Amino acid sequence: LGPALVPPLAGALAALDGTVVSVVASSVLRFPDRLTWGVLVCVGAIGAVVLTGLAERRPRMAAVLLALGVAEAFVVPRLPLRQRRTPATVPSAYTAHTGPVLDVWPEDASPAPAWTLWTTNLACQHQAAHQRPIADLCLVSPGVESPRLVLQQWVVDRWLSDAAAETLPVLRALGFASVVVHVGVMDEGDEARIRHALAAWGPLVESTDGGEHVLAVAVPGAEARSPAAAQQAWRDWRAGG
Repeated sequence: LGPALVPPLAGALAALDGTVVSVVASSVLRFPDRLTWGVLVCVGAIGAVVLTGLAERRPRMAAVLLALGVAEAFVVPRLPLRQRRTPATVPSAYTAHTGPVLDVWPEDASPAPAWTLWTTNLACQHQAAHQRPIADLCLVSPGVESPRLVLQQWVVDRWLSDAAAETLPVLRALGFASVVVHVGVMDEGDEARIRHALAAWGPLVESTDGGEHVLAVAVPGAEARSPAAAQQAWRDWRAGG
C-alpha cells in the first residue's frame, strides 16, 4: 500500500517545514529503483509461504490477507484498467514560440538521480517533436554538467526571490527565446510565485495536453544568437559564478 500511504505521509512531514523536514523525509522514504524487483520477488515468496502456513491454522485470517494481497496487486495500481495508451505527444504550449527554449522543472530534494534522468529524457523526447534547441544533454556526457540543470536552479532561485528581472540579461545572452515551466509537478505555493514573477514578461501560454501541465512565456527582448555566441556567453557566465 506504499503508493496510498507513503506520499500523504511525506506531504504531511514536508508541510511542517518547507526545507529541513522535507529533505529528511525524502532521504528516509526514498528507495533505490534498482532494488525494487529483487525485493518484490523475495517478499512475495516469503509472503506466500507465511500465508500457506497461516491458512492451515486460521483460514479466515488467511482469506483476509489474501484479499489485501489482491487489492495491493490490482486495486491500488489500477491494473489492468490503466494499461491503455501512453501519450507521446508534445504539450501544445511549445508551439506558441520559436527558437531555443529552456525547460524548467522543480528539483528533487533527494540525491537519487531518477528524477533528473526522467526530466531529461522527457525534455529530449519533446525536443524530437518540436525541433527547438534545448539546454539538456540528451546523450550521456560523463564529467560534463548539464546547462539545463545549472540554469534551472539559478533561474528558479531568482524567480522565487522576486528577482526575475535578473534572469533576463542572462537568458537573452544565451539565446533563449522562451521558457517552458512544468508546473504540473510543482508545489502550489512555488507555482503561484513563479506565475507572479513571469506575469510581467508577457502572456503566459498554458496547456494541459501531451500528458503535462506547462506554462510557456517568451523572453522579452530575446534576439537570435549563433551557437558560437551562445556557447561563449555560457562560458563567460559560468566563469563569472
